Amino acid sequence: MEKWSSGNFTLVYDYQMRYLTQMSKTPHHHAAALDRIGRQRVMSHFNIKTAAFSNWKARGVPSYYIKSLATLAAVHGVQAPELYTKEMES
Repeated sequence: MEKWSSGNFTLVYDYQMRYLTQMSKTPHHHAAALDRIGRQRVMSHFNIKTAAFSNWKARGVPSYYIKSLATLAAVHGVQAPELYTKEMES
């Protein structure tokens, strides 16, 4: 039985595994705000699935949705300072 001898395959695989491992260890700083607002509330408001919600926790909320999410948090009385940035003020 022959093993893969291509160095490129190993390099790409190692890079992907390091990226995925690092991503799973350190959640994005938006994750705390998303947890406080609540999974069901966010999913129903933005009409997204569980996979998208998990991606938002791991990679951050897309910039297009930040203002809406901050408004959703404020309406429900949830403190979410992680969502407020200098870009939102403009």
